[in-house]
Amino acid sequence: MSYLKDPLIACRSPPMSRTSSQEPAEDLPPSRRPVDDLHDFTKEFIERGYHAEYCNWRDSYLKWRQGDHKGAKGENCESTHIKNRMGTFEYWYPTVSAYNFRRTCAYWIGVLFVEGCLFFLWQPLFELYWDDPPKRMEFWISKMPILFGTTIFGAGIYMGYVELINMDTDTNLTRPNFLWCDWKALYRLLQQREEGDTDSTCSDSSNAQGANGSCDVYWYQPLSSIAGWVIYLIGALLYQIANMANMLELEEELHAQIVEWPLVFGGVCFFIGGCCELIHNRCWATPPNTFVWWTSVCNFVGGIGFWFCACSEIFGEYTTLIGVQGTVLYLIGAVFSLCMWRTEQFGLTLISNLNRVHRDDGTQIAVRTDQTTGELGEN
Repeated sequence: MSYLKDPLIACRSPPMSRTSSQEPAEDLPPSRRPVDDLHDFTKEFIERGYHAEYCNWRDSYLKWRQGDHKGAKGENCESTHIKNRMGTFEYWYPTVSAYNFRRTCAYWIGVLFVEGCLFFLWQPLFELYWDDPPKRMEFWISKMPILFGTTIFGAGIYMGYVELINMDTDTNLTRPNFLWCDWKALYRLLQQREEGDTDSTCSDSSNAQGANGSCDVYWYQPLSSIAGWVIYLIGALLYQIANMANMLELEEELHAQIVEWPLVFGGVCFFIGGCCELIHNRCWATPPNTFVWWTSVCNFVGGIGFWFCACSEIFGEYTTLIGVQGTVLYLIGAVFSLCMWRTEQFGLTLISNLNRVHRDDGTQIAVRTDQTTGELGEN
């Protein structure tokens, strides 16, 4: 059997390294070249806008090599893929246009709220430092800023409503929704539940937890999300009608019907919207150590202030003070909203689905320059 030793020894011997007598690397076919001699396509990927997609593929491939994806257990099916990607960044931000759209909406919500609140504070300051102004000055320095503040604040609420109704819309492929959407599809999307899966949502007594150690979504969160923005929008419209009518000289009875009652009902809408924020973010069950918690509480108490401020016959001389308190709290909540935007929590206080996801450390957004227009873009 000695004649078998040589082949076995040869099989166990390590492969010989390439020497100077062998062919140079540039003359070898690509499949035989060493890894160090391969071309680095990173620069070309960034210039052509492929780098972000390549990083996503690379990260997924490395997870697969590390055993994170076990196809032998039946994961290679559509329903399982949908379930696995529900809480991921790529699911809620499938394209760069979707990311930019939601980031832009969240930014302008905070900015418009801040500017609207500053206009609201102008009237009490004016009344505080000028006891008996001329009627013409009162119109331009008191009523006009309130109208501007109502319009700007309402525009911020409308931006939140637009972000909500475009949750399942890719603005890069289709026209965005401005007034309406498929509410059933939106509800299913916010519920994070596909057909036939009844265990994806949680109840108060449920112990089901997601991969991050917390429940994916409670049954009342999609309802509070939709109801919150819709009720806020109704309240903003009522305030807009009331303050526009207040610019006119109306009879006392007509003034009560067109100005006073819309302000009361609009304040009730802001109060209910604040309740929806508390319910949506479960402020009674979470510690007060997040921006979303403090923003929700500020908006809730601010909504109470807006409601009571419209009831001047009940609170009398305290009406202005209550209105200032509500406006200041809304202003603080708007600043916290900008802090949430800065940390990429673009859902703010009423779309918590967007606040539970984040970009992986290995996946970065590449910035490239368009060679034709010279504009900067993201990929």
